[in-house]
Amino acid sequence: KPDAVKKAAFLSFFIASLAGLILASRTSWLLVALGALCILAAWTYTGGPKPYGYQALGEVSVFIFFGVVATVGTFYVQTLQITFAAWAASIPMGALSCALLVINNIRDRKRDSEVGKKTLAVRLGDKKSRHLFSALLVLAYLAAPLTGNPLALLTLATAPQALSLAREVNAGASG
Repeated sequence: KPDAVKKAAFLSFFIASLAGLILASRTSWLLVALGALCILAAWTYTGGPKPYGYQALGEVSVFIFFGVVATVGTFYVQTLQITFAAWAASIPMGALSCALLVINNIRDRKRDSEVGKKTLAVRLGDKKSRHLFSALLVLAYLAAPLTGNPLALLTLATAPQALSLAREVNAGASG
């Protein structure tokens, strides 16, 4: 089965690269460089001689690539412009992506520490990591209205669920 996995991975990479080239040809060839940077960031997150995901830099990378690059990049290829609203929309996306990484790293903190992975949760410790999780949720809610779209206020309807989740995490929920 390893050969089948390698073939599927290569095919996925090939199709994504082809799609990227088509988008670049219709928008800006700078997308090719951005795509290469994304691939490099993905590879060096957990690969290579010194993976930066294990040096407490994972959250920064996730915010940049899952938040800013994904959101602003998607907006750009559809509109051929970059606006403040697109940047503002990238903040909640990055914050929520980071919150998922933080909660995962809180769960894995003890084992990561034992094997030498110095994730942000390992460096901050349990309590501060839990506070970071809550702060990222708050950031997502605070930034949403910055888009200038009144519909962004609809996100506030989910705030009670987020508050409940943050309380549970800060109370020491595990697993």
